[in-house]
Amino acid sequence: MSLAVGFIYLATRLLAITLVAPILGHKSVGMAVRVSLALLIACIVAPNLLPEFIAARQANTDVPSVVSQCLNEALIGTAIGLGMLIIFSAAMMIGAAISQLSGMQMESVFGPDASFGQHPTTQLIGLTAAGVFILSGGMELSLATAMSSFASLPIGNSLPSDQVVDMITTILNQSFELTIRAVAPAVAALLVSTILVGIISRTLPQLNLFQVGFSTNIGLMLTAAFLTLSGCVWLVMDQYEQVNELIQASMSAMHSPETTP
Repeated sequence: MSLAVGFIYLATRLLAITLVAPILGHKSVGMAVRVSLALLIACIVAPNLLPEFIAARQANTDVPSVVSQCLNEALIGTAIGLGMLIIFSAAMMIGAAISQLSGMQMESVFGPDASFGQHPTTQLIGLTAAGVFILSGGMELSLATAMSSFASLPIGNSLPSDQVVDMITTILNQSFELTIRAVAPAVAALLVSTILVGIISRTLPQLNLFQVGFSTNIGLMLTAAFLTLSGCVWLVMDQYEQVNELIQASMSAMHSPETTP
């Protein structure tokens, strides 16, 4: 019975991670695929993790205890997946910021994965980041972080909520800082363009300011997007690796005698 309960805990944490983590948590990935993947990984790693769980503690098999621990494992998995997703979403924020500042947000289109409009620049940077994420081993890194969580915070341990909040807050701060760093070149170019258009409009008032300014912003936006595309994507990937290390370190810090029930 303890073996079955341990497997349920293991599968619950992995399922929570696959539901939220980048790429796997995308709406285009069906629920059946996510559940099957979580169960497959759980079956692979169960022989190494469950004996340690059974030897370390006597699992409570009553329904309230099992449900409570399943919720705790789901919280751990969600915290891990959310930490990965926040920093990966910075790529979408970079594209949205560039399109918003260039005045091209009116060209937003609706995608199947969003309930709101997305500018093509946002989609371009997001899809490029997703491709680089897969090709550069981002999926393997995510899986390694998920597996290391079982060593740092074994099955059956509780998750300190205050430390989770600190971890998510740190990742949010890094995501905001990353977005600022990535959009800074485009913002500087658009600022110079706006100043030049303002000077020209004062010098030659007969010019169509809206047409000249809008065309200039479009050209600068496209130029800045293509020139900074590769740098932004690799900047996101470098930060993603650092965030995974932060998650692993945070999980290790959470595992202490006080957090073990």
